Amino acid sequence: MSEAMQLTLPKSGSIEAYMQSAYNIPMLTAEKEHDLATRLYNENDLQAA
Repeated sequence: MSEAMQLTLPKSGSIEAYMQSAYNIPMLTAEKEHDLATRLYNENDLQAA
């Protein structure tokens, strides 16, 4: 997993703006999270971290 996300931080500094930004980040599926954790644990794959 070599893709990196560019995050734009709100300039207002409010917790509401931060939370709105956080909600826009896609969540991993349980299967993808398990796959990445397994790769990190079994293969020391730092790209999976």
